[in-house]
Amino acid sequence: MGDQISADRQAELQRYIDRWQADAEHGERRGPFDRVALTGADVYWIAEQSGRDEQRYVPNLHLAGAHLTDADLRFARLVGADLSAAHMERASIWAAMLGGANIHEAHLEGAVLGFALLDKADLQGARLEGSTLSDATLEVADLR
Repeated sequence: MGDQISADRQAELQRYIDRWQADAEHGERRGPFDRVALTGADVYWIAEQSGRDEQRYVPNLHLAGAHLTDADLRFARLVGADLSAAHMERASIWAAMLGGANIHEAHLEGAVLGFALLDKADLQGARLEGSTLSDATLEVADLR
């Protein structure tokens, strides 16, 4: 929910980003955090580091393949941050809390969102091809 992460954790996450940017050949890796377990606070910090466009979207936020299982991502509307246009292809977002999250136009192709709490989430224009939404809570979610 926008909680602070330690300076050591920030440095660790920054190393993932720097390694991804410096390495032209990514091999099988889908993004800098592929197969890395992230908390909601980690995602909030990474989103802020990725930069925002004129619409406040985060198109440079690359969480493809990340493990966001049980992550609390409800911060999205509480503190003005959002995950719109983020790249979360094939991410494991199992049982994550995304209630009220603003994730429209996000790339969620092949993501696993089973048991995720997506109540009141804004998923307008989100790419959900091949995603798993089994047992997800979608009350009042905007899926246009």
